[in-house]
Amino acid sequence: MLNSMAKILKHYFVPHAQNNWLPHILQARRTVFYSAVFLAMKLIVIGFVLLIPAEAYLLPDVLAGQARTLFSLTNDLRRERALPLLQGEVLLERSATVRAADMAENGYFSHEGPGQRTLAYFLRLVGYNYRVAGENLAMGFPDAESLFAAWVASPSHYANLVDRDYRQFGVGLQGGAFNGQPTVYVVEHFGDPAAALAEVPPARPLARAPRPAPRGRVVARPAPEPAAVQGEKLTPLLMPERPATPLARYVQGRRALSPLTHLFTVARIIYLGAIIFFSAALLLTIFIEIRRQHYHVIAQTLGLLCLLLVLWYV
Repeated sequence: MLNSMAKILKHYFVPHAQNNWLPHILQARRTVFYSAVFLAMKLIVIGFVLLIPAEAYLLPDVLAGQARTLFSLTNDLRRERALPLLQGEVLLERSATVRAADMAENGYFSHEGPGQRTLAYFLRLVGYNYRVAGENLAMGFPDAESLFAAWVASPSHYANLVDRDYRQFGVGLQGGAFNGQPTVYVVEHFGDPAAALAEVPPARPLARAPRPAPRGRVVARPAPEPAAVQGEKLTPLLMPERPATPLARYVQGRRALSPLTHLFTVARIIYLGAIIFFSAALLLTIFIEIRRQHYHVIAQTLGLLCLLLVLWYV
């Protein structure tokens, strides 16, 4: 029995005289079959992403994954600029989350909410005593990477990302709607805690009607009056929630849905395993008997490997 199995494995995987120095695993019809199977796998993954409802992008696990990505991207940028890295602060994470929830609940997108709820209001609300603080807002971006790229491209938002005065920050995301369309509100709060932690009374919503506020860098200092606003006036950082093309929607899904499903990771592992397997089979075919080459087999196996590399990458 063992001898029979060994002969079969040798016939399929090892080039020798009995199989004309061509392992059956690399025969042309089998290579075509493998290619079809691997393409079908990728089509299943793409179909999953295209058919999943938009509400899936608002699930807590997905939003938490995007928040972690923004956290990493912010510190990666500061590391590239040789700036001190920011430390996560639970109070700033809480204030950013409350700000995002407030925008989602009240349907506004501004550094000043109804009743003049500014950055200073939300920091006092969670009890964060600060020497200096800042806020970046965005909504509707398909994923954390494109959102962060827009912040970097905006001078006023970029100023917050690389400000040396900040030592702590937190990220908050909240699903909601804006003008009747589902969206994700994103808030980053930056701060440097005050040296003396005095008791600060909770903020009270003011009765005055809201007025338009510039969007951009917001710097707040401990004071009862609203936070000062600096920087150029900006239109909202807003992009379509669902990209128009299937390819763009697939890229969005692969980035955003990874915390929700292991489908993308499993597919990449399968492709990587296939790349290693067929590379080893090809090397055996070439080097076991260097004088007897099947060049069409080498070409078609290289084509299969190129296909696998593309499928693994995308």
